[in-house]
Amino acid sequence: MKTAVYYFSGCGNTELIALKAQKKMQVAGHEVVLMQNIERPLPAELPQTDVDFFIMPVYFFGLSANVVHYLNHLPVVAGRKAVLLAVDGGWSGTARRYGAFLLKGRGYEVISTSQIVMPDTFLPLKKSQTEGEERRQVLKQADEQLQTALEVLTHLPPLKTESLPLFILAAIVYFPVLYWIRHVMGLCFVSKSTCIHCDRCARNCPKGVIQMKNGRPHWSKGCVGCFRCVQFCPVAAIDLSWYGIGAAVLGAMFGWVLFGAFFVYLGPFMDGLMKWVGLFLGFAAGAFVYQQLSLRLPTDKGLVMASRKRIVLSDEEKRLS
Repeated sequence: MKTAVYYFSGCGNTELIALKAQKKMQVAGHEVVLMQNIERPLPAELPQTDVDFFIMPVYFFGLSANVVHYLNHLPVVAGRKAVLLAVDGGWSGTARRYGAFLLKGRGYEVISTSQIVMPDTFLPLKKSQTEGEERRQVLKQADEQLQTALEVLTHLPPLKTESLPLFILAAIVYFPVLYWIRHVMGLCFVSKSTCIHCDRCARNCPKGVIQMKNGRPHWSKGCVGCFRCVQFCPVAAIDLSWYGIGAAVLGAMFGWVLFGAFFVYLGPFMDGLMKWVGLFLGFAAGAFVYQQLSLRLPTDKGLVMASRKRIVLSDEEKRLS
């Protein structure tokens, strides 16, 4: 059986799963004709396969913006079979159902979706990632989940996604946050005085939204929230700023009030709609103002979130693949 693997990986979790999947398929006698990191251009012509695997990370209960863009711009096919694996820290939210919807829109027949749970890499809400025995257990469980997911190559299990109520609940969070990530979150990143100006963050950003200005990284909109810059910084000099997030929230409140007052004469519906427009625009404007100030001020004590352990996949873990 011929297969292809398409994946995106911010900090290494999804890449490890993709490499494990490739090896397991080959051991089982299947031919992997393409390993496609979506950061690279697609080949001019897709290879003939029996099934394509899409292995994608879950950020904020859904697919990252670059993954959504990639799936939306795949070549249109007719009846090509696909399997979607969502790599997450415990809940895939909208990722599997929404990913299957996007693939079907390009003509794919999605025959299976699965969840692979890996150590969480979302640093702002976690003081540290799993370590020691707990980490080994998570990785072992992920390997078992992957093995189960690959059984689709020998039989066709029923298509499973998150239940519709859970999907709706996750979507309420995911779609507004997707806007926040792309237009606001990147503006709230700061580099501390410990920055060694190595530009590793800029060189490794999957969207190229980091530029070095006066020896310091500068983020523009378009961030996908993968936290690769945070994880790959050799001196842990990058973090999200509480002040930046606070400025964004204040901007959102100001935009809500200003637009609500200005458009109140349009009637209740339009007034409510424009309040939301003002909220989103104010959110981005507040973060932008903070970023411009942060480039001219020291960004150390009190300006960033508490230090956290950066745990990326070790060489030993990668060799397990």
